[in-house]
Amino acid sequence: MLASGETALGGAFGPGDVFDAPVVALPRRQVVAVTEGNALDRLFDPAGYSRVAGTAALLPPGPTTPEVVSELSAAGVRAVLVQGPLPAGSLGIDDPIEVPIVGIPVDAAAKLRAALRAGVPAQLSVGASAFDSNAEFGAVAPFSSTGLALDGGAQPAIGAPGVGLVTSVPGRNEGGSARFGTISGSSAAAAVVAGAAALLADARPDLDAAGLRSALVAASRRDSGGTSLGLVNPEGASAVELVADPPSVTLRTLLARRRQTTGELILRNVTRRPLAVRLAAAPSSAGVTVETSRRRVVLRPGRSATIGVTVRADTRPAAPTALAGAIVATAGRGVRLRVPWTAAVPVTNRPVVSGVRLSQERFAPDDRSPTVLTLVAGRVDGPAERPQILPLATLDVELFRGHRSVGRLVRLRDLLPGRYALGVTGRGPRGARLRSGAYVLRIVGKPVGGGRATVVNVPFRLR
Repeated sequence: MLASGETALGGAFGPGDVFDAPVVALPRRQVVAVTEGNALDRLFDPAGYSRVAGTAALLPPGPTTPEVVSELSAAGVRAVLVQGPLPAGSLGIDDPIEVPIVGIPVDAAAKLRAALRAGVPAQLSVGASAFDSNAEFGAVAPFSSTGLALDGGAQPAIGAPGVGLVTSVPGRNEGGSARFGTISGSSAAAAVVAGAAALLADARPDLDAAGLRSALVAASRRDSGGTSLGLVNPEGASAVELVADPPSVTLRTLLARRRQTTGELILRNVTRRPLAVRLAAAPSSAGVTVETSRRRVVLRPGRSATIGVTVRADTRPAAPTALAGAIVATAGRGVRLRVPWTAAVPVTNRPVVSGVRLSQERFAPDDRSPTVLTLVAGRVDGPAERPQILPLATLDVELFRGHRSVGRLVRLRDLLPGRYALGVTGRGPRGARLRSGAYVLRIVGKPVGGGRATVVNVPFRLR
């Protein structure tokens, strides 16, 4: 049993009764967009028989479109399996497709593919569907980015509707009635936020770009606990008097021996009256103490003030995570600003550069066919469902001859985790061809937020 339980369906259709179907894993070449020729040809054999009829088709990792599901439905599949959780109705809601679209956990999908490759048969059992209230309504969709950004701050800063949004794209249903297409995704939510920013810019021409952003985040609607992602609220943003610039505080990374971290909060008065602002820390998790350098500050119209923030942690989490909390600023009745803060707590005992390999250990200088240096920069920690990326702030490739430094060949900044390839031509930092002999490439990777750098030496010889 790889996965079991109730789940929201990604399409508009649900089975009316219980059914079983064998699972087949589709390779990417069989799942192509309709714009790339007749995609249905790939789902049928030369005799015209469907390759997937009566099965539950497990799609390869990656984006899933209603067109792909429609093609599989036309080829006779009983169900479509998608890797990862799906928001209810996020696929096929504008053009009903009469097969259930089921999201399964990432780990379960990986084990299922491995079993099918090994020749172990797998079966999908689906019960009858029923309409129910959407428990995830108003929550952050699974396809939305979460965690820490490159600068260590929490993302996203604000939320907006992004599932099943009606667009201006015209179309017709099977019965001939007119309809408009719908879309789901973070791009759709970004368009909603952009529209809210345009409305706010018209209502508050006194705000600059940073002020618009801060006002939208400050006025976002949150739940009663004030802990979930705020929903964009342009009407509330038009009445904002106090903003934080930027709208959240990113503290220094808490490394292995560091129990205290600091940062700065900038408050800005965007009204025409003075504000007497009081600052306090919202309740944090056990063992975490938060202090501000000032508890009270008076801001004149249009002026700002910088407030220091200090966070002390008595204990460190065992797994990679981030400490988080908020500073609450109040200025009389009706003026209340909640400013989130985050401090990354990474794993520090693992390398941030791995898989380093030079395609040739001996070679002659060659500009047309350079030797290739490949490596994996950064890491992805945490569970597959909610991974935490650890990017690199810098990646340096330095050249040594013996113990003497010849110079730095390249420096790359802000690298997301992934595999990278660099060409080694046999030329030095200034472009001159190197003399024959033994050399060493020293790769130095420094993680974002500080921490221990990873150093890897790769020897080679020039002929």
